[in-house]
Amino acid sequence: MTFSAYYLLMLSGSVRTYVKIASNVSRLTKGTIIKRGQATALRLEAEATRCVALHTYIPVPTVYDFWTKDGGHACLVMGYKDGDTVQRNWRHLSVDQKMAVMRVLRAFHDELHHLCQPHPKRTIGLVSGEVFFYFRISG
Repeated sequence: MTFSAYYLLMLSGSVRTYVKIASNVSRLTKGTIIKRGQATALRLEAEATRCVALHTYIPVPTVYDFWTKDGGHACLVMGYKDGDTVQRNWRHLSVDQKMAVMRVLRAFHDELHHLCQPHPKRTIGLVSGEVFFYFRISG
C-alpha cells in the first residue's frame, strides 16, 4: 500500500491515528509523519532532504512520498524518530557533552559545505537544477 492510500485510510478513520506534532504535521505510524503545506516549500524540503541523504553521511529522515493537491497544497510523508531536541536539553548537558554536540554539528556543516552543485553550469538554484525565483512583496 502506498503512503498516499494509507493517508486516505487515515482520513476515513479506518486506521490508528497519533497525536499531532504540529498544526501541519501528524504521525501516520510509529516511524512516519505526514506534513501538509504549500507545495513549493514541501517539494524543496523533499528535494533537499533526498540530496543530503544521497551525498552525505548526515542522518536525515527518509522521504517516502510526496504529492500535490488542488490549490497549491501538498503532502510529504517522511521518516520520524521520537526524541528530545538538543535545544530542550542544552542547559542540562555538561561542558564535555556540549562540546561533543558542537563537534558533530561542525562535521555536518563541513559535509554540507563541500557538496558540489549537481549540474555542470554551477548556477545557484534548486537541487533538481531548476532556477529558483523567490519574490516577496511587502506592503
